[in-house]
Amino acid sequence: MAILSGSKPYITTGFGTHGLQRRAFHAITAKDGTIIGFVMASVFTTYISEQAKALLPAYLVIAFVTFLASILLSHGIVRILCSSLMGHHPQELLELYLRQDTVLNAMTEGVIASDRNGMVIFANQTVRSFLESDAPVVGDSIKNVFPDTAFESILISGNPVPARSVRFMNRSIICSEHPIGTPPDIQGILTLFNDRSEVEALSDELSGARSMLDTLRAFNHEFLNKLHVILGYLQTGHTEQAITFITNSSLVSSQAIRQTADCLRVSRICALVIGKTMHAAELGIRLLVTPDSRCTNKDLLLPMESYITIVGNLLENAIEELSASPKDIKEITLGIHMNDACTIITCEDTGRGIRPDLLPHIFDLGISSKGENRGTGLYLIHQIATLQGGEITIDTEENEGTCITFTYMRKESV
Repeated sequence: MAILSGSKPYITTGFGTHGLQRRAFHAITAKDGTIIGFVMASVFTTYISEQAKALLPAYLVIAFVTFLASILLSHGIVRILCSSLMGHHPQELLELYLRQDTVLNAMTEGVIASDRNGMVIFANQTVRSFLESDAPVVGDSIKNVFPDTAFESILISGNPVPARSVRFMNRSIICSEHPIGTPPDIQGILTLFNDRSEVEALSDELSGARSMLDTLRAFNHEFLNKLHVILGYLQTGHTEQAITFITNSSLVSSQAIRQTADCLRVSRICALVIGKTMHAAELGIRLLVTPDSRCTNKDLLLPMESYITIVGNLLENAIEELSASPKDIKEITLGIHMNDACTIITCEDTGRGIRPDLLPHIFDLGISSKGENRGTGLYLIHQIATLQGGEITIDTEENEGTCITFTYMRKESV
């Protein structure tokens, strides 16, 4: 037999005197491991079948009870989940989350949600595009992502911070922050960003179009007036005066007017400069605005009247100086440079310059190189610089010309 030959225990099927049997064999060994016999246990297969049939109903009952209990337990768990998920089925909540995630990422406004500990738990695609970085936003501190946040004050007061203008990643942004929840159970802060750059660009283009339209209307009116003047000279026989007038009028080209209107988007300042340009041309003086000049309503840091006073007096002083100058080249160059931080206005002429003896007193009332009862323009400009905290500087050289610069820096609020 195999068991006496050293086989491992095994079970076989055999036939006995009373029928088919299942037989199990196991070897018996001495202390030295020598097989000295074996043990065999057998059972009739009919007995095994009878026992299996007897146990089958019990197994079926147990399986049915287990299945029923699992259904009831699953139903109870789903009800508990639905109550904790505000009545939503988990699948419904998943679909709702996916839809809202798609909507939030499609928004042009930036959205950041942070918990009450200041950790970012959500940031949409717009915010990630603002950051222009592959660094993860979720899980980072809101102060690292947005240093100007009012997170702590909102947690304390519970009051939202309304829309305010901030700089975020070199962008002009309108930011508003709102608490998530109500005091004292505030769960976090929701921060919304609106990029003003595109809106400002569209507004700037619209303002430029309007300024250009107003300028062309004014230029057309002036052109008709000049034609009337020329017609009057010709009808009265003053041919030489008509020729001189036409020659001087050529100093103002339509291109220069368009350039002025494109650079100076504030209608009152633009109209003032164009009017001075026409006046200067009648006197044989060319007045130009530097191509890099920039002037828009949103960048006005001083009252409008201050700008009118500064620009008007600078140009009028230069025109008066050049009209009295014997020099052949008579040019004025005006530069107006504005942004949300500073204003720089320059006026340079090719006149005779300021005498050294007048220079220390040039800002005093009544002091002028043009004669008595003058000297008001620079005095008024100096008064504005003193009151507003600006600065005015003069760079002049005899027989070469003068450059006057007005500078104003925005005062940061404390």
